[in-house]
Amino acid sequence: MGKMEAAALILGVLMPLLAAVLHQVRWPRKVNAAIIIAACAGAGVLTAWAAGQLNWQAFTVEAVVVSVAIVIAAAQSAYQLYFRGSKLVEWIDAKTTYVELTKAE
Repeated sequence: MGKMEAAALILGVLMPLLAAVLHQVRWPRKVNAAIIIAACAGAGVLTAWAAGQLNWQAFTVEAVVVSVAIVIAAAQSAYQLYFRGSKLVEWIDAKTTYVELTKAE
């Protein structure tokens, strides 16, 4: 395993915490899912860039695809194994959910 793959794996394990920050109860499930997938894809591209895979001489599509796939797979696995139903994710979700306040009549 190279540095890029290891970094993508670590970042993927931490993605459920970012997902808890980005998740909004008022949005449809598909919108939340699309936002999280886009965040994972962005994290994968960022990891490939940091590993030097996105420069003009060494650019390979395979490196970007592998990095994005590792981040998404690690995020899903970490969520299912460690974060699903955890108090930490619930707490982050509650603190970052935007709720519109309306005047009581």
